Amino acid sequence: MSSTLYSDLSHNFGLLLNNEIKYNVVIQVGVDAGYKEFRAHSIILRSRSPYFQKSFSSNEIKDENNIYTFKFPNINQTVFQTILTYIYTGSVDLNFKQEDEIFYILHASDKFSLDTLTKFTEKYLIENHSEYIRKYSVKILRSILNTNYTFDELQELCLDTICYEPKLLFHANNFTRLPAPLLEIVLKRDDLNLVEIEIWESLIKWGVAQVSRQLSNSNPNIWTNSRQLSNNPNEWTKENFTELERNIHNLIPLIRFYEISSKDHFKKIGPYEEILPKELKQDIFQFHMVREHTPMFKSSPRILKNIMNFDSIILNRKQFINLANLMDDKDNESAYINNISYNFKLEYRLIKCYSSTCILFLNYKFRFNKNSSFVIVFSFRNSNSSRYDSINKGSHYKAGGYLYSSKYCRGGYFYCNHKNEEGKVFAITDWENIVTENISFNFDFLHSCQGKVSFEIFRVENAITNTLKTKGKKMDKVVDKIDRNVNCKNKVSLIRRVTFKIFDEKRITKKTPKSTYDD
Repeated sequence: MSSTLYSDLSHNFGLLLNNEIKYNVVIQVGVDAGYKEFRAHSIILRSRSPYFQKSFSSNEIKDENNIYTFKFPNINQTVFQTILTYIYTGSVDLNFKQEDEIFYILHASDKFSLDTLTKFTEKYLIENHSEYIRKYSVKILRSILNTNYTFDELQELCLDTICYEPKLLFHANNFTRLPAPLLEIVLKRDDLNLVEIEIWESLIKWGVAQVSRQLSNSNPNIWTNSRQLSNNPNEWTKENFTELERNIHNLIPLIRFYEISSKDHFKKIGPYEEILPKELKQDIFQFHMVREHTPMFKSSPRILKNIMNFDSIILNRKQFINLANLMDDKDNESAYINNISYNFKLEYRLIKCYSSTCILFLNYKFRFNKNSSFVIVFSFRNSNSSRYDSINKGSHYKAGGYLYSSKYCRGGYFYCNHKNEEGKVFAITDWENIVTENISFNFDFLHSCQGKVSFEIFRVENAITNTLKTKGKKMDKVVDKIDRNVNCKNKVSLIRRVTFKIFDEKRITKKTPKSTYDD
C-alpha cells in the first residue's frame, strides 16, 4: 500500500518561506511606500518556475555574498506574496481578493511561467467576476495580448463583450493609443456590432492620431498646432497620406467596403481614396455603378453572434438576458453578459388586443404546470404616448409580466416603465413558492390600462441538451446537479422533469406559435 500525503509537505515549505532559513535570494518588489523585500531559496524557485530557472543562469543577478537579487518594481507586494506562497506551498486562496488584485495575480503568474496557477486564476476570474471582465474588457484584452500564455477563454469573452458593445473600445478615452494588433483582432471579427462606415471613421481617427504623434516626436521644437495633422484631408501633403497608409496598411483590408453605401463612400471614404489600393478603388467603383458586377474582393457582412434565437416584438436581447439572470438569481458578479444557457421558445403571441381579451386568454385558455419554466410578457402604451410602438423603439411604454422557474419552483411578477433605452431593466421584488401543480395568474390590473395590450408567452428550455443525452456517469452528474438545484417539496416533479428531458423532447413536433389579433 502506498499513499501520497502533500499537506505536511506544503505546510513545512510554508514554514521555510516564513522563517527565511538559509535564504540566498532577495526579491525587491514595488516602489516607494509599496516597496518590500522578500527572501527566498534559489533551489525552490528553480524547480517551480521556468522563469527563475532561466534567470539563475545569469551571473549579473549575483553579488559578492553569493546572494541573488531580483527587482520587480511594477509588481504589487501583496500580489507577489500570493505568487511566492504558491511557489512554496502549491496553494492559493482568491476568495477574498479584489478583482484588480486577481487580475494582477493572473498577469504575474504568466510572467513567472506558472501555467497551473495561470489557468486556475483565469477560470476563477471568468466564473466569479464576469462583471469586472465586461467593464474592463479592453484593458484585459490589451494586457493578455502581450503575454506568452494563451488565454483562449478570457480572450474570447473579452472579444465577445467588445463586439457586442463596441463603444467600450471605440469610445474609450485612450482609443487612439491602443496598439494595432488589438484593433486588428477586433476588426477581423464577423460579429462586430457596428455600422461599417463607423468602423472606417474610427480607423481613420486612429490612423491620424498615429501620424500626428509621429510628427510631434520627430519635431519636438515646433509649436503643438503645427505638429498636429489637420482634420481636413484636403490640407494634407502627399507625405501625410503615405504615412497614414503605412500606419493602417494591415487594417485596411479588414474593412467591409462593399457593405458601405455609395453615399457614405463618396462623402467619407472618397477624401482618403489615395490610401486605397488601385484595384480595390476600381472594383468598388464598378460595384456601385454596374448592377451585375461581381466584386473581386467581396467579403461577408458582419453578423452579430447570437447563439440565442429570440422571436419577440416586445423584448430585445438584453432583456432576455436580464430575465435569465432573474431566473437563476444572478448577482452583478456572476450575471450572464452575452450568452445564456436557455432557449426562450415562443408559444403564443397576442398583438394589440383589448385588455379583456388578454385576461380572458390567460385565465381560461392558457395553462402551464410547475414542471416547465415559462415567461409571460406584456406591453402597453401609457397616456403620455400618442401612438403604439414596440418598447424597443423608445416612447413611453409600460412592460412587465410573470416569470416562473421550475428549477426553484417559484414565480414572480416583474414590471418596468420604459422611458428610455437605458431604463429597460426588469426586477422581481417578491418571489412566490409554487406548491400546487397548476399556476394561476392575476393580470386584472390591466383592465385599467389605456390603449391595447400585446402579450407574448415563452416556454423556457435548457439550451444545453447534449449533456442530457449522454449515458453512464455523465447522466448521473446531470441528475445530481438538477437534484441539488431544485428546492421543491414534490419530488415527483423532479423525476418528471428529467424523464421529459431525456425521452419526451424528441417526440414534440415543431409548431408555429399561435397569434391572436383584435382589429
